[in-house]
Amino acid sequence: VGTNGVFAMGFKLELIEKYAMGEEDYEAVDQLWNQTLKDMPSGSVFLKQDIFTEQKLDTDAYPGENYLQKATKEYFRGKPLLNHQCFVFLVLPPGNILNTNITNPFKRLNRKVFESLDDRINQFITTVEQIVSFLNTGKINAGKAFTLSPFSKEQMLEYYDFYFNNFQNDCTADRILKDDYLQIGNKKLAALSTKDEEKMPESFKDLYVDKNFSTPKY
Repeated sequence: VGTNGVFAMGFKLELIEKYAMGEEDYEAVDQLWNQTLKDMPSGSVFLKQDIFTEQKLDTDAYPGENYLQKATKEYFRGKPLLNHQCFVFLVLPPGNILNTNITNPFKRLNRKVFESLDDRINQFITTVEQIVSFLNTGKINAGKAFTLSPFSKEQMLEYYDFYFNNFQNDCTADRILKDDYLQIGNKKLAALSTKDEEKMPESFKDLYVDKNFSTPKY
């Protein structure tokens, strides 16, 4: 629970290799999400984050017993790669638990209001656990669709700092909020927001063919 009364549960989402999926698999995945999200409590928030970071390949764990293994290990050591991590957060806003119009700091708070928030949180946790169980057992033609692993309290705090540190682990940067951008260290962070469905196209294709990795033979 945050200082603003917002309750959130975070999970690391492991996805199946995209080139192992066919068009029917993508449709099945879409149906799984639709069945899951319709059970979310009214007013709650579903947030899926896909983070892509540039990294260098670490081959220390590669085998190096024979000549070919050693050559492969050295050849790929330090090669640039695009690392993909996926996270899911299910958020329950506090509702009217925090009243910003309170002017008397000495006024006794109503205990029943906080007890009702506890009840909402417990119901929310139960619903989220059912959602996660459903997704973890979801099957598609290519195999298991998802694997969701819950964040511990420590992992949630570490990810919070990692996110607002512009996905940097080797240092802690200053964070400066300007009028039209957010600056973290010497880097500027930008965000694009689509406010409503009217800004979206009328339809999406279920599958886009990758010209570099797909051929008519497959």
